[in-house]
Amino acid sequence: MVSSIQESIRDDTAKVESFIHESSELMKKEPQSVEEIGQCNAERAELLRREPEVLNINKNASDKYKVLSMWNETKTEHLKRIRHLWENYEEDKQHHESVLGSQIERIKEKLE
Repeated sequence: MVSSIQESIRDDTAKVESFIHESSELMKKEPQSVEEIGQCNAERAELLRREPEVLNINKNASDKYKVLSMWNETKTEHLKRIRHLWENYEEDKQHHESVLGSQIERIKEKLE
């Protein structure tokens, strides 16, 4: 039973980590054209669409950790790391929005 829960937690956290990694890679892009801005906006919309699902997976992993810790002395460092990664994701998301806004303004200035 314990190993089954541990495996489920590993699967959940792997999904969360994968989402955060994909998101970080997408948010590193700095669009230089109207087309690239459109692409970034579409990618960002997809991330935002998937975010609630990933948050739910993350919550489920946390809940499983709590149950598991009642049965044994399971350490929660992995959960802390995921929480830290998620906080970084949130910061990156805000920064990316700012970068997109700046790039849009630059392109508007070039077009005038």
